[in-house]
Amino acid sequence: MTVSPARSPSPLQFPAGLGSGLLLIFAYVVTGKLGLMLALPPGYASPIFPPAGIALAAALIAGRKVYPWIFLAALLLNLWVSYGNAHGFHLAGLLASLVIALASSLQAALGAVLMKKVLRYPLPLDNGRDVIRFLLLSPLLCLSSATLALSGLWGLGLVLPADVITSWASWWAGDTLGVLILFPMVMILGGEPRALWRSRGKTVAVPMLVLFFLFVLVFVKTSQWEYSNSLAEFHQLSQRASDDIQSHLDEQEATLTQISSFFALHEDHPVTIEEFNRLTERILARYPMIQALEWATCLTDGRRKEFEISLQDRFPDFEIRERDATGRLRSANTRERYCPVTYINPMAGNELALGFDIASTPDRRAALDKALSSGLPVFSPPVYLVQKDKPTTGLLLLMAVDNTRPESGFVLSILNVDDFLGKLLLAEHPVLYSRLLDLDAGKTLYDDFPSSEKPALYTQDVEAGTRHYRLETTPTSLYFARHYNWQSWWVLAMGALGSSLLGALFLLSTGYANRIREQVREKTDSLRKSEERLKEAQHIAHIGSWEWDVVSDQFISSEENSRIFGLSPGATFPAYQQYLSFFTPASVQRLEAAVHSALEDKVPYELDLELANPTGRRRWVMVRSMITREAGGKVLRMGGTTQEITHRKEAEIALRESEENLRRLFELSPLGIVLTDMNGRFLEFNASFLRICGSYSDKELKTLDNRALTPSKYEEEEQKQRESLEKTGRYGPYEKEYIHKDGSRVSLRLNGVLVPRGNGQYAVWSIVEDITARKKSEEEIQRLAFYDHLTNLPNRRLLTDRLKQALASRVRNHTSGALLFVDLDNFKMINDTLGHFMGDLLLQQVAHRLSSCVRETDTVARMGGDEFVVMLEGLDSQPDVANDQVKSIADKILAVMARPYPLGFSEYVCTPSIGITFFGAGDHDVENLLKQADIAMYQAKNAGRNTIRVFDKTAQASLNARAVLETELRKALALNQFELYYQVQKTSTGQTFGAEALIRWHHPERGTVSPSYFIPMAEDLLLIIPIGKWVIDQACAQLAVWAANPLTRHLILAVNVSAQQFHQPDFVSQITEALQRHNANPALLEFELTESLLLEDIGDTLSTLNALNALGIQLSLDDFGSGYSSLQYLKRLPLSCLKIDQSFVRDIATDPNDLAIVRTIIAMAESLKLEVIAEGVETEAQRQLLLDSGCRNFQGYLLGKPVPIDQFEAQLQA
Repeated sequence: MTVSPARSPSPLQFPAGLGSGLLLIFAYVVTGKLGLMLALPPGYASPIFPPAGIALAAALIAGRKVYPWIFLAALLLNLWVSYGNAHGFHLAGLLASLVIALASSLQAALGAVLMKKVLRYPLPLDNGRDVIRFLLLSPLLCLSSATLALSGLWGLGLVLPADVITSWASWWAGDTLGVLILFPMVMILGGEPRALWRSRGKTVAVPMLVLFFLFVLVFVKTSQWEYSNSLAEFHQLSQRASDDIQSHLDEQEATLTQISSFFALHEDHPVTIEEFNRLTERILARYPMIQALEWATCLTDGRRKEFEISLQDRFPDFEIRERDATGRLRSANTRERYCPVTYINPMAGNELALGFDIASTPDRRAALDKALSSGLPVFSPPVYLVQKDKPTTGLLLLMAVDNTRPESGFVLSILNVDDFLGKLLLAEHPVLYSRLLDLDAGKTLYDDFPSSEKPALYTQDVEAGTRHYRLETTPTSLYFARHYNWQSWWVLAMGALGSSLLGALFLLSTGYANRIREQVREKTDSLRKSEERLKEAQHIAHIGSWEWDVVSDQFISSEENSRIFGLSPGATFPAYQQYLSFFTPASVQRLEAAVHSALEDKVPYELDLELANPTGRRRWVMVRSMITREAGGKVLRMGGTTQEITHRKEAEIALRESEENLRRLFELSPLGIVLTDMNGRFLEFNASFLRICGSYSDKELKTLDNRALTPSKYEEEEQKQRESLEKTGRYGPYEKEYIHKDGSRVSLRLNGVLVPRGNGQYAVWSIVEDITARKKSEEEIQRLAFYDHLTNLPNRRLLTDRLKQALASRVRNHTSGALLFVDLDNFKMINDTLGHFMGDLLLQQVAHRLSSCVRETDTVARMGGDEFVVMLEGLDSQPDVANDQVKSIADKILAVMARPYPLGFSEYVCTPSIGITFFGAGDHDVENLLKQADIAMYQAKNAGRNTIRVFDKTAQASLNARAVLETELRKALALNQFELYYQVQKTSTGQTFGAEALIRWHHPERGTVSPSYFIPMAEDLLLIIPIGKWVIDQACAQLAVWAANPLTRHLILAVNVSAQQFHQPDFVSQITEALQRHNANPALLEFELTESLLLEDIGDTLSTLNALNALGIQLSLDDFGSGYSSLQYLKRLPLSCLKIDQSFVRDIATDPNDLAIVRTIIAMAESLKLEVIAEGVETEAQRQLLLDSGCRNFQGYLLGKPVPIDQFEAQLQA
C-alpha cells in the first residue's frame, strides 16, 4: 500500500485570492501574446500556444473557482490582439474576443473534468499507463477550442472559408503543444502530489524548457524562410498591377488630348454630336473600362435660355441641372457661369449626366479652374458620379479645349473606379487583395481587402496628371495555398513528437525514482510504526513484555512493563530477588512456587498477583510466562507478559458489592418487584409485591400466576402487552387491577423486561406500583373538574365537550339534537329570603327532577347559579318530528318542576323559563348554540315566565344590533357625537324663567338616537358616569355664556343626574371643579333627581344633597308621583321644586283621578313651600286645568320642543 505524504503548501494556490488570479491572468496574457507572435499569414492561430497548458493545469488544480479567471485572461489577451490589429476597438473584435475566450474556458473546464475522470487527481504521472493516457488525451482535448473558436470566427465573417482548415490545424497543433509542454510546468509549480511535482523542477522543467525554446527557434526560422520564399511571386504580381494602372492612366491623358485637339481643329464650325460620337466610339472600344466620354460647353447666364432651347429639339427635357443637398437632380440655380455636359458617349446608362453643370460642385469647379490654368489634363478628387442613382466613386479627367477661351468648353473622361480597377486587376484578383488610395484627398478609391485589419505587404505610389495615388496589395489565401511550403509543419510535427516523447521519458524516470524513494520510506515508516503500535498497544492494554535470562539473572523489560512496576522507561530492570520485592508477601509465595514449578517441571504459569504499594491503593497484575529450553531440556530463559488488572479486580469487587446492594434494594424497595416465567407464574418476588397482592402467603402466591389475579376485562390489554414483550423484549407501562383474596381490588401500574434464564429459556422481571390511592385522587379531580359539586351534574366544561361530540356525530348518525336552557323564575327571592342553605337544597331537588325527565343518553348540566341546560341527542332528522319530541320533554319538565318543593317545614313553588334551540347538520359552533338557547330563555321570561320559547333569529338580530350599538356608544363621546338640546320652561304669565338640558346622540349612520333607548344602555355599560360628567360640564359652560347676555343671564338650567353619577364618592368635588372652571353661577344650576335615586342609602344621599345645596345649586324631584313618594323623606330633603310626572298631565282633562293626584301634589308642595312645575304640557286645556289647580310653571311641547342652542336663543329673541 502506498501512503501519500502530507501535502505541503504549493507556490500557486488557485484561487487563493486576487493575487493568484492576477498572476494567472499575467501568465496567460504574456505567454499568449508571445505565442501569437509566431503566427504567420494567413493563419489566425499560433502553432505553439502556451496558455492552453496553463489554463488546463489551473482548472485541474483549482477546479471551478478558477474558470472565471481563465475566461477573463483569454478575453483580455484577445482584446489586446484585436486592438493591435485594428488600432482600436470595434464590435467585431469584441465579439471575436468573447467567442475565443469562451472556447478557451470551455476547453480548460472540459479537459480538467476528463483528466480527473480518466487519470484522477492528485495526478502523479509516474507510470507508463498514465503518461500514455496523458499524451493521447491532450490532442483530443484540444479539438474543442479550435473547433468552437474557428466556427464562431467563421460565423462572424472574420475567417474566410479558404482559411478555415489551415487555421484550425494550426490552432489545434498550437494548443496541443501548449498542453504537452506547459501543463507539466504548471503542475511543477502547484500540482499534487506536491512532493513529487516539486522534485521534478530540475529533472523535468529545465530540460523541457530548453527543448521548448530550441524547438520554437527552429520553427520560427523555418517558417520565416518559407514565408519569405512564398512572397517572391507576390511582389512580381503586385509590381505588374502597379505598372498596368500607371500605363492606363497615362493612356487616358493621351486620349483626352486627342479629343481636345479634334475640337480645336474645328474652330471654324462647331463639332456636331455625330462627329463626337464617331470619334469617341473608337476610343471606347479600345478602353472598355471608361464609363463615358463627354464634352461640356461653357456659357454665361445670359445665354442659358437660348442654349437650353437649342438642345431641346434633340433632347425635349433638356435643361441645365445640379444636385440639391439630398442628392436629387434639379434645375440649376442662377449663377454667372455654367459648364453643362452637352455631348455624352455612350448615352445609355449616362442619361442623368446630360445637362449636368460640372461647375456646380466645388470639387469639379476646382478641377475646371486647374485645367484652364494649366492647359493640361487634370484628374479631379474622388467624386460621386451623377449618372448613378446610388453613390458611386468616380474620377473625372478634364482638359480645356482652349485654355485661352473658356467658352470652347472641356472634354472629360469619366472613370468608374470599381469598373476601371476591377478590369485592370482581374487577372491578379484570385491571388491578390488590392487597395488604391488618393493621397492628395486622403480617401480610398478602391478596396477589396477582406477586412481593414489585414495588413498590406506591398505598396507602390502612382502619379496621374497632378494627383498622387498609392496601390496597396496583400496575398489571398489562395496565393498562400499555391505557394506555401510545409517544411515548418514537418518541423512542428517532429518537434511535437520529440517534446512529447522526451517529456514522457522525464516524467517516467522521475516517477520511477519517486516510487523507489516512497517504497524505502514506507518500509522504514512501517517498521517504526510497527514498533510504535506495539508500544501503544501495550500501553493501551496495560500489558508489558519481559524476558529473564535464568543463567545470568538479567531481565529485559519493555517500557510498559517498567511503567507497571513504577520504573522510568530508561531504568534498568532489577534482578530476580529485587523483582520479587514488587509484590506483597502472599503474592511472593505464590510466584516463587510457580517459578520453581516452571523450572523443574517446565510448566508455564499464569497468576493474578497483588503489588506492594506504599501509597495505599491496591494494585494487581496478571503474570504469564513462556519457557525457552536448550536441546537437552535445560531451561535457558523465561519470557512473558505482565498485564495490569487493577481495574478488572476493582470491577470484580464492585460487582460483588453491587449484587449485594441490588439484593438489599430488592428486599427493601417500596415498589413490587417480581420475576415470572413466560406463562406468568410467580417465581420470585419481594415483600412489597407480596403486600400488594393482599393476604396471600409467600407459599400461596408461588402456586398462582398473573392470570389468576387479573380480572377478565383486561384480557385484551394483557395479550397486547405479551405481543410487545415478544417483539421488543419489554412491555408497558400500562395499568390494570389485581383481585385480592377477599374480593377487593387494587389498581396497579406495571412495566417489565425480558431476561434470559439459560438453556434457551426466558423470564420476565416486572416493576409493580400500587396506584390505588392515585386513582382515587384522579377520579376525585375528574369529578371536581367536570361535575358540579352541589348537584353532581355535569358542569359547563363537560357539557361543552359532550356537545362537541354530539355535533361531530350528528352527520354520521343522520340525527339532530336540541338544547334546553332552563332558568328558575323566583330562585333569587327564595335564596335571599330563606338563606343559601335552602337555596342549595332547592337546586339539588331541581337537578333530581330534571334528570328524571330525560333519557340516560341525554345530558343535564348546571351552568351556574339557577341556570341549567338539557342536551337532547338522537332526535329525528325530520324537523317536525324532532320538534314534537322536544316539546313533549319540555312540557314534562314544566309539569314536574311546577310541583311545590319541600324546604324545611314549608313548601315553595319555583317555576322555570325554558329556551330551546335545535342543532343539525349545519351547526358546529358550541358557544353560538348556547347563546341561542339563552336568548330563547329570556324570550320565555319576557313572555311571562313559566313558559317555553324556541329560538327566534329575529331576536338574535335585535341583540346583535344592540351589541353593535353598545360598541358605537362607547366611542360616541370621544367622537363628539353628543349634543345638548334645550326645552323652555315658562311661568303662567308666559315669561321664560329657565330651560331643561336634554342630551341627544347624533349617530353618523342611524341619525338621532332616542335618549330613552341609549340612556338605559349607557347605565348598563356604566357609561352614564362620563356622559353625565360631560353634560354637567356643557351646562356650566352654557351658563357662563348666558351670563354675558342680559336676555339670558337670569335663566335657570336644569340637568338630569343619574343614580350612578350621583353616588360617586367625588361627585360634589366634580361639580365644584366644573363650576370653578367655567366661572358659572351655581344658583342658576338645577339638578333633577329621581325618587329611586333618593331612596338608595338615604344617609349618604342626604349628605351629598346638603353639600350641593351649600354650593347654591337648586335641587328638584323629577317625575314626582310615579314612584313611591313619601313625606317622611320628602320633608328631610333640601329640595326647591317638584316636577309633576307627565303621565299624570297627559290625561288630566279626561281622567278625574289624574286631576285629583295633580291637585294633591300641588297642595303638598305648597305646604312644604316647594315650587311646582308640570312637564309634558301639550295642550291649552292641560295648561288651563293646571293653572286652575294652582300650578304656575310649565314645560312641554305646547310651550316649545327641545331644540339646539342656536334655535333656543332665537326663540328667546322672538
